Amino acid sequence: MRQGLSLKAMGLGLNGLSVKKLFIGVLSGLVWLGFMLGVYIPLARYIAAGHANGYTEYNFLIGNLQVYLMTVLAAWLVGGVYEELAFRGFIRWGVTRLAGKVPGARYYSAGIASLLFGLYHIQQGWLGVIPATLGGLYWTWITVKHKGDLWPAIASHIVYDTAVLTLIYLDRSPGQH
Repeated sequence: MRQGLSLKAMGLGLNGLSVKKLFIGVLSGLVWLGFMLGVYIPLARYIAAGHANGYTEYNFLIGNLQVYLMTVLAAWLVGGVYEELAFRGFIRWGVTRLAGKVPGARYYSAGIASLLFGLYHIQQGWLGVIPATLGGLYWTWITVKHKGDLWPAIASHIVYDTAVLTLIYLDRSPGQH
């Protein structure tokens, strides 16, 4: 790898993996789920006031156990590992390195990585981009709080995605229909 560009340098070193960090990730994933269900979704529904259809992209999961399980596994790999490594690891780390000693570089990198993460979810519409951007900021904060270690954010993202997919599978998601 060039000039320190390694998985370990971007926060994915195996020596950083611990039960404590996974526990923190699980708790923070549940906190994020609570925010989404208790604050963001009700607020988005109020603001949209009938102008936005429910998010139905994953309705194919409702009651389909095999597809649900395959989708959860894919979410763990893509949402949990790949997205955290790409956005909180590579992009945030890269922008910070490019910015060098510019005052506020770490804040710019957090904002840029989070906005790109939000736009990566554009297929969910603007009511999906906004919480993905906010989620990006949340998972960046978790990563920074743990000195660049991605494991707590990965665990948090996995817990959140699994909970949302489970709610959809059970036909209990407030963003559906």
